[in-house]
Amino acid sequence: MDKSKGPAKRSTAKVIKQTRVRRHPTEIIGELKAIRATLAARMEERFQIMDARIANLQVRYEKQIKLAELASSMSIEEITQQLDTIKQEHKLLRMAIRQKT
Repeated sequence: MDKSKGPAKRSTAKVIKQTRVRRHPTEIIGELKAIRATLAARMEERFQIMDARIANLQVRYEKQIKLAELASSMSIEEITQQLDTIKQEHKLLRMAIRQKT
């Protein structure tokens, strides 16, 4: 029986840890504020794009949005009552236009 040992271990050089140089807190704070300012500018651009998208969608779906708000906030009786009052006002406005002309 051959008792051979595995491959010989390589000797490694001892790694010397370098100590980090401590920076002054004002330097760190200044760096962080600069990073924040660049992020804020980038986010502001994204916010403007998002606001434009929201406005476009609101214009496009204005009727559906109003319908959903009315359906969720009022009962059927309240909606019919409001419709009747609007019809009365509409009738009065048409009569006022006829009198002016």
